[in-house]
Parts: sequence; structure tokens; C-alpha cells
Amino acid sequence: MPVKDVKIRTGPPQHELKRLAAVHKKIVEMEISGMRPKDIAQELGLSPTAVTRIVKSPLFQDMVARRRVAQEAASDESGAIVLANARDALESASLGAVNKIVGLMEDSESESIQLRSASEILDRTVGRRDADAAQKIVLTQVNLTALTIALRESAGGRDDEGDDVEAEVVEAEVVPDTPDTPDTPETPDDEG
Repeated sequence: MPVKDVKIRTGPPQHELKRLAAVHKKIVEMEISGMRPKDIAQELGLSPTAVTRIVKSPLFQDMVARRRVAQEAASDESGAIVLANARDALESASLGAVNKIVGLMEDSESESIQLRSASEILDRTVGRRDADAAQKIVLTQVNLTALTIALRESAGGRDDEGDDVEAEVVEAEVVPDTPDTPDTPETPDDEG
């Protein structure tokens, strides 16, 4: 058998794009929007094979990647702008809301509306500052004595494994027993 001359091609394959034409840029947009090559081919009147070759081209892939990065950056920026505008709108509206609540508290003829308005104001101002502070528990002398006895009888500052446990600091205020103050602490088991 005679030996045939074999031509070795150097350089990029024939189907590889060297530059993007207008139709290629349109395909980039369609690709970024999520269209499949088959649908792109049908829309543009091209063969699916031609669109597939274009889509697989390194030049095309690079263009798609750059466009996606730009699109994500624009999306992130517009999202940040929307959030900033929303915060600004809420801050502007909050002043009006405060004025409304203060107005209701001062001008309403209904004492219950005045009370709820005052409560709303206090909850949002005083309550916020005290949210991180320790809560006070007011105990009667009888309850304090019962608590002291229970603490003495407990594990004595040790956990289940016998390790020392740091005690939590609790403020307690003793108030005199009154007829409407129960002598024993209420527990969930004591309820109805």
C-alpha cells in the first residue's frame, strides 16, 4: 500500500472563533439568559451544531464568563441600593411613627389608647436598654427562705459530673409579705 501524505494542521481548528460577530454577541445574551443551544439555534435560524461549536469556543466562553461577572456585580450593586433605600424609607417613617404614638398618647380621649401608646414608647426606649441587663426577680421573705434552703440542699455548686460550677450572680430584693402575695413559689405544676 502506498503511503499517503498526512497534513498536520497547526494553529486553531477551523471552527474556532477568532473574533465575535454581532450574531455571536446575540448568542452570548441568549446563553446568559439561560437558553439552550438547541433553542438558540431555532430562534436564530442556525443549525444546532453551529450553535454548539460557537458556544464551546474559548473566545465565546471567555465572553460569557466576563458578562456573567459583570451581571452579578450589577445585581449585587442594585440589591445593595434597594436595601439602602429601604433602610432610608424605614428611618424616615420611624420618625412619623414616633410622632403618631406620642400624639396618641398626648391627645387621645381614650385612656386605654394613651396607656398603650405610652407602653409602646417605653418598650422601645427603656426596654431596649434593659434587654441586655440582668432581670430582677422580687421575692417575698418566705420565698427567699425557701430558695435559700433549696440551694443549700442542692449539689453545692457542682454539676452532674462533680465539677465545680461558677455561680451566677443574681440580685434579689426582699419585700414584706402582703395578703395578695403567695407564701409559696408558683411552679408550672401548681397551675390549674
